[in-house]
Amino acid sequence: MELLENSLTSADIRLSIDELLTIHQSLNEVCNGIDLFEFQTRIGVSREEVLHLMKIISQIIKKIDEKMPKES
Repeated sequence: MELLENSLTSADIRLSIDELLTIHQSLNEVCNGIDLFEFQTRIGVSREEVLHLMKIISQIIKKIDEKMPKES
């Protein structure tokens, strides 16, 4: 992971595909491992927000995969 730029409210970072996959899998475990009634209390955001973030990360991973040379 590399910090490219930051401000008081945001950060631009560069992540490897392995880092993206790790974050995605971690979010997936959080979404499926915590009871829904306490999700927002324990995580700080709603399950829907985490699912939305997972969807964005999945789309990025898919775009990267599409650019990868295919093994024959």
